Amino acid sequence: MRTLATQLKNDLRLIDAAIDQYSIEFSIALKQPVTLEQISRYFKPGTRLADRGADPLGTPYSKSFTVGVSPEVPAASAAALKAVADSKFWAPFEVGPAVGLAGAQPAKIPPMPPREPASASPAPMPAAAFDRARMRSIATSIKNDLRLIDGAIDQYAIEFNLATGSVRFEQLKQYFRADSKLAVTAADALGNKYPDSFRIPAAGASTSSPDLRVPAASRAALADVVDNAFWSPFQ
Repeated sequence: MRTLATQLKNDLRLIDAAIDQYSIEFSIALKQPVTLEQISRYFKPGTRLADRGADPLGTPYSKSFTVGVSPEVPAASAAALKAVADSKFWAPFEVGPAVGLAGAQPAKIPPMPPREPASASPAPMPAAAFDRARMRSIATSIKNDLRLIDGAIDQYAIEFNLATGSVRFEQLKQYFRADSKLAVTAADALGNKYPDSFRIPAAGASTSSPDLRVPAASRAALADVVDNAFWSPFQ
């Protein structure tokens, strides 16, 4: 059951990262809604999340999300897993409301932004705006790496029944796509290396490994486009 809880939390990390990536790619403002269908392009094809949009217990995830707001744990699954996962375990994600609450209003979802035809010649983006968008995309890529590493640490600790100690990056590579930059180079999108090992946080702790932080050089290089709050909880 604890493994199912970890898989569900990893799903939420992927959804959260996909919301960020989609909002950057299509210039969606904060507090605006996006759909699960729209962000599914960032999930690995053939996976449960991509094909069914459901958690490991079969509970469907919300069909819509809000940019800048973390996705919620499905209430039914949180209830089923309460013996092994409390609110501290789910942090920074909160448990969503039970399905069917009176007065709930469906979100108004904007259509997916159309892609320009191949023959079209869109107006060029100003150089400064292009550079900022590119750097913001790099920052999102690094934060996605940190989420993947965080999830892998949790998964490794559960699989090998570790409550304390540490795990080497090399041992976590089994949870990453084999041909990904993260697995091959152990470095972020700017080429700065992640730590060789990570301390395992205490069971039930709401924090990540104290060693899982944004590489200092990358944080400095991206300071003009993302602030300290962006990197939470990996400051």
